Amino acid sequence: MQNNVQTINGVTWFDSLEERNAFLKQNGRHEFALEEAAKNAKQYLKLLDVIEEKTQIDVYSKLDSGTLLYGYVVLEPKKKYKIPEDKVLLEALRNKTIQKRYDSTMEEILKGAKIPYEVKKCNSCGGRIQKLFYKPVIVVETETKK
Repeated sequence: MQNNVQTINGVTWFDSLEERNAFLKQNGRHEFALEEAAKNAKQYLKLLDVIEEKTQIDVYSKLDSGTLLYGYVVLEPKKKYKIPEDKVLLEALRNKTIQKRYDSTMEEILKGAKIPYEVKKCNSCGGRIQKLFYKPVIVVETETKK
């Protein structure tokens, strides 16, 4: 069925919705498991301290064939995770921006914690609803001097 599937610049393109759905059914969404880091780790990633609930973040990685593998990670608040060796996955986590419905309390929390954020009007509803956009993951990488 996948005779017209092409991978261009690491992105898989399908000739039909049926081919795409068959691929997803066969491969599913992948859960990327991250190992917990030691409490005194110098290099780690974690959720922002202001996030108090378990959070699922959609990410991607690149297979050896060059195809992107889409999936997700589930991060728990106040936990440190080892930085993955997969550089594509790490960049996806580092650059991920989430959007939440505007909440003035959350805006004050973000502002008080000096976390960069943006307030934008929703494009899909004609701008009636405002959304908060921010990056939920902090990546701490300390250089060791040799």
